[in-house]
Amino acid sequence: MTDEKQTVRLRDLRNLGKQGGATARLDDGTDLILKPDYAVKQARGYVDGVLRDVEFHLRYKSIYDRIRTIKRDGHIVARKVRSSSKVELRLTGKGYRPYSPQTPKKKGFIS
Repeated sequence: MTDEKQTVRLRDLRNLGKQGGATARLDDGTDLILKPDYAVKQARGYVDGVLRDVEFHLRYKSIYDRIRTIKRDGHIVARKVRSSSKVELRLTGKGYRPYSPQTPKKKGFIS
């Protein structure tokens, strides 16, 4: 049985994008930059007949299954691993700690 806290979810990708400095590598070797709401793929393409640098904005939902590894500040944060029944993206335990909501404190209440 897998630990749910170690599986990367879409909200983890968004949090990594908010924190900055995170990249993802897809199964085909493409590198993406993680942003708060989407991933950015940088490429060269023709715009009005002129070769330029272009950026493609990709939704996390569309690329999640193709992510092989996630890096942040030189540390591998997550990698795709095979378990007996499926392949999933798992956190390595370095470079990122998943957000865990804390219970809000009530105003005027001293704990």
